[in-house]
Amino acid sequence: MLQDMLNEAFGVPELINSVIYFTVSFLLMVIYIWLFEKFFTKVDDQAEVAKGNQAVAKVLTAKRISLVIIMAAALYENTNPLGVAIWATIGFIIQVAVYKFVELKTAYDMEEQLAKGNIAAAQYLGGWSIATSVLVAFAVIIS
Repeated sequence: MLQDMLNEAFGVPELINSVIYFTVSFLLMVIYIWLFEKFFTKVDDQAEVAKGNQAVAKVLTAKRISLVIIMAAALYENTNPLGVAIWATIGFIIQVAVYKFVELKTAYDMEEQLAKGNIAAAQYLGGWSIATSVLVAFAVIIS
């Protein structure tokens, strides 16, 4: 009886599913940001942010937003956490590829510019990241 009341009043199964999806998505975001910082950047992002480096902070923010955009589309389209995890992984790989592409495409050392606090470089890189994530998100939705 209590279970039925809770289900009717609060949508308990839906609430549990929401908590599971949120937890999986949040953990994936934390893991992928850690992997990105650990293996794909030359500077210690956390140390740079602690020093007040706005450029690095902006890029980290863009990376998080980008991953969340992709995961939000995956959450919208998938009926199980595994589907979300697969798309989050694909999104992470694409984000790394875009990061490396932008590094190769620019005439300057992107990491060096970020370490120097170059806000323009941060916005440029962040723009690539967010724009790419929107494309990936729509690819998830139409797939």
